[in-house]
Amino acid sequence: MPKPKRFKKAANGQGSIFSREIERKDGTTYLRWEGHISLGKDGNGKRKRAIVYGASQAEVLAKLEQAKKQTTSGVSSNSLTLGEYLERWLQEKEATIKPSTHAQYERCVNLHINKALGGIKLGKVKPLDIQTLVRNINETSGNATANKCRTVLYSAFKQALRWQLVAFNPVDAVDPLPVIKPERRIWGPEEAARFLDTARSHRMYALFYLDMSTGLRRGELLGLRWRDIEGNVLHVRQAVVKVKNQLTISTPKTKKGKRPITLAPDVLEVLEQHRKAQLAEMAELNQSWTDLVFPSEVGTIYNPDNLKRLRFLLLDKTRKAWRKEAQEAGDAETVKRLDNGELFPHMRLQDLRHFHTSMLIYDGKDPKRVADRLGHSRASFTLDTYTHLFESSRLEAPPSLKDFLTTKREAN
Repeated sequence: MPKPKRFKKAANGQGSIFSREIERKDGTTYLRWEGHISLGKDGNGKRKRAIVYGASQAEVLAKLEQAKKQTTSGVSSNSLTLGEYLERWLQEKEATIKPSTHAQYERCVNLHINKALGGIKLGKVKPLDIQTLVRNINETSGNATANKCRTVLYSAFKQALRWQLVAFNPVDAVDPLPVIKPERRIWGPEEAARFLDTARSHRMYALFYLDMSTGLRRGELLGLRWRDIEGNVLHVRQAVVKVKNQLTISTPKTKKGKRPITLAPDVLEVLEQHRKAQLAEMAELNQSWTDLVFPSEVGTIYNPDNLKRLRFLLLDKTRKAWRKEAQEAGDAETVKRLDNGELFPHMRLQDLRHFHTSMLIYDGKDPKRVADRLGHSRASFTLDTYTHLFESSRLEAPPSLKDFLTTKREAN
């Protein structure tokens, strides 16, 4: 075996670097650079050092610098796996994010990331590993979940970089997947009216009416209190979230989430009728309930899962009643459109929020006002989310200049 070539010393504090000629099995040789750096003493007083290899002097220098930074930070990514690091990172993150967000991060880590990459040393995770992970999650769980897990990893490695556990963020080299927004048709006036007619006999009718009239999020609806309604203004101040199967009250989703919303007279009337019915329920059970506008039948927080089931039942009941009516009238075309989902498509509670947004846009409200009412943090997000609605609104026939000028002249 050839001996090391002339010893070359790096700058002070960078360690020692030298080149070594390595002989292959076939008799040929190649030049390999090697670096040694002292890492002080361990807990037992034994000296520690790191040995790194590279194809060039510059590569070895960079690796020695990384080893030095890891030692300074007190934790070595050579001994820490990605799974172990993510556990520590989640603990630190818990104090700075909402419980619901923390639960989402945990799901990404436990269900997807750790299963594939958790056993790899933190400093050994490569961009290709993450690219493969994102692709596999996309194939099994969709691009939204894949992008969310990529975001979690990006944030985790960003912190690892700050803690000097890694030399670079490998997620920087992995682009997010293009967002594929599903085509969703929003109900027209007749479809919305039929659904509300079906819901009218249920104790939660006012919730659906309020949702379609304000675009409140599900958690904001379930967290609403009577004290939050002052005159014709509803103040969004809290929301119900489900964390690890436990229902709790939290602040709204975003900073813009805390907002006032003006209510129309018809909404106030529906809420007044709901309040009277609620007081009657309380009197019948001889108990005083919470101040929640939409509690369960025993006054506790209404479970979002139960609301999901209720919505499905009301949708099914509406569709069946409409289909029966069309059959009896001999309207085969309506029956066909109901059966194939062209008419009265399935709507999530989130879609009822979209329904209200469409009302605002077609009424001529600008993106900033729409964003404020919905509680979006940025008007640009509103524009991106509802581009199709804004574009179709722009394509409507413009007002006549002649009519506009005539109206203004008469007004003066």
